[in-house]
Amino acid sequence: MQLKRPARSTTLHSLSNELILLILSNFCLHRPRTARNASGLLRDEPSWYTLDISALHSMSLVRRFFSLAQEILCDEFIPGYGDSWYADAYDFDCHLAKFLRAVSQNLGRAASVKRLSAHININLLTGISENSAEAILQDTAQVRGIDASAFVGPFRDLRYPFNPDQYRPFGDELLGLLLACLPHLKTLSFTAGTSLEGIPASALRTAGVSTLPIETLKIMCCIEA
Repeated sequence: MQLKRPARSTTLHSLSNELILLILSNFCLHRPRTARNASGLLRDEPSWYTLDISALHSMSLVRRFFSLAQEILCDEFIPGYGDSWYADAYDFDCHLAKFLRAVSQNLGRAASVKRLSAHININLLTGISENSAEAILQDTAQVRGIDASAFVGPFRDLRYPFNPDQYRPFGDELLGLLLACLPHLKTLSFTAGTSLEGIPASALRTAGVSTLPIETLKIMCCIEA
């Protein structure tokens, strides 16, 4: 009598990196999505973007999947993408500051970022005071070997040409420094009505950036219900 061998069970840990990366890519915003406007998402619904990012973050806490999940998590910085910002439960708190610190301290992570949303509104700056914005800028500049004083000079001259003592760095400076940290950025998106003129080209040059490697520029319309 010949006994049958028990079927070998397949677990997530037994899958190859290629298969796991394919599974995790389902939470990547590069995948096509059904277009929705703000009226398609109820305020008391959870943000679908938050759910996707949370799933990837949870996977990154497992040592076996850390590098794979991080590869997708750091592929883009587009908080509030689409209508996901509409949910009351969405938390923007310090997203910009945390991401800037993350990419400034890890060159490999910075090099993997391909998409960026430049809609830096009051939500993304929640929890960032003028003092903390200045500290983040100083720390990031020091890590990347950038002269912080030379970098903020053009911002100061643009905003307070006659009253330089009133100048304090804030959102535009953090966004400009973030652009300087992303050598392989391909897609830059911003909301109609948001201007990038607040980032002087001379400031980017002091950070060692003469040109941006952007291939696609997207202008989005933000429609409120």
